Amino acid sequence: MKIEKNFLKKDRMKPMKPEQFKNDSPIIAFLKQRDLGKKLVLEVSVLKSLFRNDESGWSMYLVQFYDRTFPITGTFVSPLKAGFPYIVEGRVSVSQNNNKRVLSVSGCEMDLKTTDVNKIISMLQTIDEINVCAAQFVDVYGTDIIKDMIECPAKVAKVFNVSTIQVSHWASVFTDDFVLSGIKKDLMECLD
Repeated sequence: MKIEKNFLKKDRMKPMKPEQFKNDSPIIAFLKQRDLGKKLVLEVSVLKSLFRNDESGWSMYLVQFYDRTFPITGTFVSPLKAGFPYIVEGRVSVSQNNNKRVLSVSGCEMDLKTTDVNKIISMLQTIDEINVCAAQFVDVYGTDIIKDMIECPAKVAKVFNVSTIQVSHWASVFTDDFVLSGIKKDLMECLD
């Protein structure tokens, strides 16, 4: 997946508050600048949930891409977590109920490869046992800590002198269904 990152500084704007969201406001200017149907792959941070149908999983979130804020919609197995980085793939479309542009997401995964130390610390702070020492965990282990918690829990356990089961428990915060869907599919094929 190629992530769209290159925008001119003059093309950036300050983030706006959700209550300022109007059809003609600059909050959706980012999507207005893209052709309808254009496919985008972006690394975004979730600001807040605007709507979620728990039965179907259909949701609408307000997300931030650099200094741009805009809505995304899609069906998500698990709710997206505010403040977490995600890589989303989707197409620019128009919302049926209010005629505003949105990014209709067809693929979404948590960005476990992020190197932004502040994002990594924020993500680790959601684990109760690590909360206060999240910054020290990153200092000791490095920016691969979350990825390795999920993929190589024994490696992380050795560094912090804890059990692999404990590290797997910590990693469960990040292993929502949509993140591990590929791994679960492979496991199901092995079981068949």
